[in-house]
Amino acid sequence: EITTLPSADYLYVARLISDTTDEVMDERVLDMVIERKNVIDVCSCLITDSKKFRPLSFFDAQMYKLQNCGVSQKLFLMEGDEDKTKNFFFGAKSEMEKERRLKRVKTLRMQLENGEFEGVDITCTRSREHTVKFLIQQLERFLQSFNPRRPPTKTREQLKNYIDKQMKAPTLHEYLRLRKIPGIGDAKSMKVCCLMYQLLAFSNRHP
Repeated sequence: EITTLPSADYLYVARLISDTTDEVMDERVLDMVIERKNVIDVCSCLITDSKKFRPLSFFDAQMYKLQNCGVSQKLFLMEGDEDKTKNFFFGAKSEMEKERRLKRVKTLRMQLENGEFEGVDITCTRSREHTVKFLIQQLERFLQSFNPRRPPTKTREQLKNYIDKQMKAPTLHEYLRLRKIPGIGDAKSMKVCCLMYQLLAFSNRHP
C-alpha cells in the first residue's frame, strides 16, 4: 500500500479485517520503521536544505524525525554501492566534485555503522531487488512472531501525533534558532538545548 507516512519510507501494520465486509476494523503499528535511500539519494539530500527545519539539511531533519518517532526498531536502509552505482557521478563537473560525492556517502556510511545516530541501525542492500527481498523477510518475521492476543497498542494516528509533537518541541526550535546565529555551531547549540531540557525537566518535577 502506498501512502504518506509521518516518518520513514516503510512501516508495518497489523489490521483486523471484517470477515463479512472486508472492512478494516482496527489497525496497529508494528515495532519497526525503515528509512530507505539509495546512494544517489543520500548524496543529494546531504547537501539539500530542509524547507521546514532550516538550517538543517534535508537528511538531518529526516534523521531527527526518525530518531524521535517513538518506534524502537529504526533502520536506515542504504541501497547500492557508491563505488559501483551507475550514474553516481552524473552531472559532476570535476574530479574534485566526484571525490566530494564519494566522501559524503562513505562518511555517512561510517557514521551509521559506528552508531553515531543514536537508536538507528544500518542495513545495506545491493540493489532494489535485494531491498524488496529484505522487506519481505521482515514481513515474514512479523507474521511468524505476531500474537493476536497481544497486539501492538499504537495506532498510525497516534504515531503521527507523537511525531508531530516531537517536531514542535521547544528544544528543537531553540536549537534551530541558535544555529541561525553566526558563529553558533552545532556543539554550542546542543549545549544550550541540553541545559534548557534540564531546566524544563526540573520545573516539571518542582512546579
